[in-house]
Amino acid sequence: MVWYHLATLFCTLAPYTLWVVQESRRALSNIMPTSVNPYTAGRPVGRTPSFIGREDVLRQIERFLRNPHQHAITIYGQRRVGKTSILQYLETNLPQQGSYIPILFDLMPLADGQPDRVLQELACKIAYHLQLPEPNLTSPLTESFRTTFLPALRQHLPEQAKLVLLFDEFDILADPQDRNKDRGQILGYLHELFQLQSEQPWMKFVLTLGRNIEDLDIIVHGLLKDVQRIRVSFLAERDTITLVRLSERDGSLQWNDDAVQAVWQLTGGHPFLTQALCSQVWDAAYERSDTPQPVQASDVVAAVEHTLEANTHAFEWIWGGLGAAEKVAAAALAELGADCVDETQLVKRLNDSGVRIVLRELSDAPKKLEEWDILTTANGGYRFRVELLRQWIATRKPLDRTWNELDQIIPLAKNLYNRHHQDLVIYYFCTI
Repeated sequence: MVWYHLATLFCTLAPYTLWVVQESRRALSNIMPTSVNPYTAGRPVGRTPSFIGREDVLRQIERFLRNPHQHAITIYGQRRVGKTSILQYLETNLPQQGSYIPILFDLMPLADGQPDRVLQELACKIAYHLQLPEPNLTSPLTESFRTTFLPALRQHLPEQAKLVLLFDEFDILADPQDRNKDRGQILGYLHELFQLQSEQPWMKFVLTLGRNIEDLDIIVHGLLKDVQRIRVSFLAERDTITLVRLSERDGSLQWNDDAVQAVWQLTGGHPFLTQALCSQVWDAAYERSDTPQPVQASDVVAAVEHTLEANTHAFEWIWGGLGAAEKVAAAALAELGADCVDETQLVKRLNDSGVRIVLRELSDAPKKLEEWDILTTANGGYRFRVELLRQWIATRKPLDRTWNELDQIIPLAKNLYNRHHQDLVIYYFCTI
């Protein structure tokens, strides 16, 4: 009898139970979207599936790690080009490739701190990573680090292990315009640390630089003069296409071939800007529909202005990495459009702007911009490698506004301009 009543009750409640479950699922689907934007703009991607390509860079680093005669290597390239992502990838994957113990150390937060703090923080991070007691370095720190901390560390490590210290933002300590004496002392500490490699061959150093070594403090020239350098540039077209089609892996958004080519034409393989543009396209597609149609080239073009606006900080960061002369040259070239600009066109644009002083810094600027992947040469002239960057400079950093940078190139020129209000003409290519 009891079983009969239970069965009857179950049959009565079952439809209502099913209805509750269905309504709960429907409510949750409205609160929690089933699709997630797979593109990462603004954060390093070395620990995510968004890390694509870089096989050539990784191969060179692998050869360096196996070479007992090399103690350090530098990875340099334009800002926002993916150097930190490479360090993250090494930190995550090196242990699977050999007896490596990689430790990522970001110097940016320590750049304005006390010099002693750098070695102390480094020792603490190594100890924490290896589950050792917190070290207490005594003065002088470099001597304590060398004679006390490192021997204790070596005893803890397996015999074949190599400690790989990954220093991010190394050039933040080596700006020649920065007269902070503490930063110079920090460089001195790190210089001594590098020299310990002859005593501690089980230590390797990988450094990232956002500028050429020639543009950094003279101390760094001596520190890194014999160190191998690896340039990190943009992604190849094949890798860029793979990155664009990232949303096809999870089935959240399909891309037509013309849309993929539109992204390539606008970003030129710049990894950060490719992610940023694709992220905007993905968001716009899901704003139109929960089941979006494949992306068309027109959808990519429509997302350009939103991409420029949403990533102002990143563009400013790239812009801030240029010297004053390079900013003037970039502003002039950006206003002349996406096509190649030759010497005559550039001189005329500068002529029309009113400058009349011969400056070698400015005549060399296009070459420096080419070295840093801002420009490329074609048909006897220059054009921007990244059309998105050209559009941002043209609309946000016009040439007349960029004159404010001129006093950083040659103060006398700016003073003459302000005092006499005379027209000035810069002949850029007079020495080329």
